[in-house]
Amino acid sequence: MPAVGKRRGGVNPTVDQIETDRLTRIANEYWAPFSSLTKKPYEPRLIDDIYTKEINGTLYNVRRIMLLEYSQYLECYLWPNFNPDASTDAHLMSIVVIVNEKFRERVPAWTSIKSRPDIFPGFFNRVMSSLLKEDGLSYREQTALVIFVIHCFNSVEVDMVRLEIQKLVSLPIWSSILPARRESELKK
Repeated sequence: MPAVGKRRGGVNPTVDQIETDRLTRIANEYWAPFSSLTKKPYEPRLIDDIYTKEINGTLYNVRRIMLLEYSQYLECYLWPNFNPDASTDAHLMSIVVIVNEKFRERVPAWTSIKSRPDIFPGFFNRVMSSLLKEDGLSYREQTALVIFVIHCFNSVEVDMVRLEIQKLVSLPIWSSILPARRESELKK
């Protein structure tokens, strides 16, 4: 039987560790709904800094990502401020990583995303474009993107997700196949 507090990827952080952590202090200043501090205005560079130092810089350390998830980073800061045309790749990857963490923890992952369903198509297009880049992404980033897309394919019950993944597997995909191969497949 596993020891109390143990999880895959390490020990859960204690309440004291959470309260004294750098990420908790930042969350309290910028987005945490449970903080009584007056919130500072949105700062796009903060997302890049957190991604660079706390997510990618720690090689996707589960404890760091858990702290961000506990602080409602996705719900209160990342998703409300995402712009498909202007947000950085770090912003995109941060959303992907936190959604993946929600799936790992088996908590509702799409709730906050549903708050702005009109943004999801642009977000999903950015995810797919990032997957098709030939360079610039580490293997960890590519893996996170692929896992996110797998979660999307496993979430067909969510209307906005289904509408996007249908585009990948419906009849229009046949127009991208070489004509000779298409004819061969249709004959089968």
